[in-house]
Amino acid sequence: NEIQRLGQKNEMGEKQRRETRSRDPKSRTTSWLRFKESASDYRYFPDPDLPLLELDQRLLKQVIEDLVELPMATEDRFRNLFGLKENDAITLCRTTDLADYFESCMKAVRPKVELSPEKLGPLAANWILGPVLRAVGGQDSGLADLALGPNELAQIIKLQALDKINRTVARKMVDTVLAGGLSDGVFKIPADSGPDSALPKIDLEEICEEVLNCHEEEVQEYLKGKTGLLNFFVGLVLSRAGASVEAHEVREIIVGKLCRK
Repeated sequence: NEIQRLGQKNEMGEKQRRETRSRDPKSRTTSWLRFKESASDYRYFPDPDLPLLELDQRLLKQVIEDLVELPMATEDRFRNLFGLKENDAITLCRTTDLADYFESCMKAVRPKVELSPEKLGPLAANWILGPVLRAVGGQDSGLADLALGPNELAQIIKLQALDKINRTVARKMVDTVLAGGLSDGVFKIPADSGPDSALPKIDLEEICEEVLNCHEEEVQEYLKGKTGLLNFFVGLVLSRAGASVEAHEVREIIVGKLCRK
């Protein structure tokens, strides 16, 4: 980003020139447009019809206190407090709707679960950046009308974080609520939700991560457009899992991880 670019120029002893630059929000980088003229060339001069403005210090203090947290500061807080990956934090902070949904979910689940925020944060991010965003077609503004609100998702995360349900059961709960089937019985733990009914998500996540880490060359080919390799990754995970897991579940996890690389 721009802070790093300017820092590198300073470290190399390069002279900083006043310039106008364009910014690409997707890559978060800037490019040179033109050099600025000197201040005298702009012919700045005081306006004789405008008196000097003296700001009250109490007003300045109040304005500072009322300032909202900027996106970059929120990204840093999400990474440091909740242990999120950089790309996940950036995505969650792209709009206030999405950032507020994530933070509301974390506030709802934290008092109920004596687990570190570093464990709960990535768990919540995976659900929000996966099924939740797909349910609203990637339109963050639609989160407010979603049946699966932060409080409902927090209940599912609580059960999953305490290993009372596995990912398969959690996904059924998520799908049920998203489909408008919210009822008192939705969040009850099924009798077959133990570790033998399906592979717990944390194990499946680790296996997917290991497969991708062991095949970095294929990952790079996939990112360049060779999407057929997705079946290759899914097959490796299924062969390693050694348990009854569904291919679509593995595919969803791998796609999510590949999208963040």
